[in-house]
Amino acid sequence: STGGGGGAAGAISQDLIQSMLAGMAAGGGAAAMRGPDLRNVLTGDTVKPLLQTDAFKQHFDDDVKPHLPDGIDKPADVEELVRSPQFQQALGQFSAALESDELPSILAQLSLPPPSDEDTAAAAAGRISGTELFLRALIKKHGGGDGGDKKDA
Repeated sequence: STGGGGGAAGAISQDLIQSMLAGMAAGGGAAAMRGPDLRNVLTGDTVKPLLQTDAFKQHFDDDVKPHLPDGIDKPADVEELVRSPQFQQALGQFSAALESDELPSILAQLSLPPPSDEDTAAAAAGRISGTELFLRALIKKHGGGDGGDKKDA
């Protein structure tokens, strides 16, 4: 089904992303142009409540499991994966890449929409981090367009 297959999963993802954005804002301050290290945001403790939701469990086999490594067969395995040193190392590298000049390439490789001209200018001025641009792209593609703090100029 092309239309609403990701409804509940999309809502969960948007809630998680909104939570991450809120966490970034709370921890912001002087380092506003550099996003948080995703290793401090995506932890076993932060994903555990998501993994326990009925909606996540309902969508796990069809929408999540195909994107996971072999051997990750149930939601509890995802928590273990997120806690692993290998995942955390890769997440740190991804976090650094989001704050580099590679962000447009990363968005394109992941089939995510490019940032708006307004967001690009804000990032260049140090008002938005690459991590926030990435999360905004996820929301734009999967979370339902006009939610959140996005301003209509």
